[in-house]
Amino acid sequence: MGLRPRIVVRELSKELPPSAQRLVAVRIVGFCLVLVFVVAACTSGQDVGLNTTTTESIGVSQEIADLEAAKRRIEELESTVENLGNQNQELTLALEEKEAALRAANRQDNITQPVGVCPQPGMEPGGGQQVVLLYLTCDQMTTNDNRVLAGLVPVRRIVAQGENALAVAMDALLSGTTDPEETAGYGSFLSSATEDALIAADTEGTVAVIDLDAALIGSLNNVSTSTGGAYFRGQLYGTAFANAPVDSVEFRLDGDPVSFCALMELVSDCTPITRSEWNRDYTQTFEK
Repeated sequence: MGLRPRIVVRELSKELPPSAQRLVAVRIVGFCLVLVFVVAACTSGQDVGLNTTTTESIGVSQEIADLEAAKRRIEELESTVENLGNQNQELTLALEEKEAALRAANRQDNITQPVGVCPQPGMEPGGGQQVVLLYLTCDQMTTNDNRVLAGLVPVRRIVAQGENALAVAMDALLSGTTDPEETAGYGSFLSSATEDALIAADTEGTVAVIDLDAALIGSLNNVSTSTGGAYFRGQLYGTAFANAPVDSVEFRLDGDPVSFCALMELVSDCTPITRSEWNRDYTQTFEK
C-alpha cells in the first residue's frame, strides 16, 4: 500500500503541472490512510464480536454444566431416600416377625397352662398314644399375662400313635371337638361332618402339603367370610405348623391349591405361607 501512491504520482507527473501533481499525491495518500483506518476498524470490530460470542458461549456452557450437576445430586439424594425407606421397611418387618416368633414360642412353652377360662385338658398319653396340638376357638376366653389372645389357641389332644404326626393332628382337627374340650369352653369350625375330609398330609422338603376333600370343606358355613375365614384358616395353619417342623404350609382341595384359595377368597394371597408369615398374621388377627 505504501508504494502504489508514488507510482500513480510518478505517472501523472508526466502530464500535470508540479502544483497539480502535489495535490493529487496528497489526496491519494489521504485516501489510502483513510482506507487503512477503515480496514483496521472493521477488523477490530470483528475481533470484539468474536470475543463477545466466545465469552457468552463459555457462560452458557457453565450454566448447563451446573444444572446437570444439580440434577445428578438430586437424583443421588432421591436414591438415598428410597434406599433408607427400603431399609426401614425391611427392619420393621424383621422386628415384627421376631416379636411374633417370640410370642409363638411363648405360646408353645405355656401350652400346659390354663388359657383364660378355657383350661387345657389334664389327660396324659398312655401306651400307644401321643399328644398333638390342635388350634381351637375359645369364645369365653379372656386375656392373661402369658398370651394375649382373642379366641384361637393351641390345645393338647391325646390321640392314637401314628408315624406321621402331621396327618394324625390334621385328622384329629377335622373330626371336631371332643366332649371334654366342649365342656372346657372350646369350639371349632370343624365337626363330625368333616371327619373324613383329609385326603393326604405330608411334607415335601420343607413344605407341608395338606390335601382336603373339596365337597366336605365346601359344605362348611361362613368359612369364606372375613371373620369366619380367618378363624378357619387359623385352625388349619396353626395345627399344621404346630405338628410339623416345616418352613411353609400349602393347603389344597382335591389336589388343587388354587381351589382352596378361591374358597377362602384369597386368590391374590394364595398358599403356601411361611412360618414367619403365619406367626405375624396370627399375631395381627388373634392377639391384641
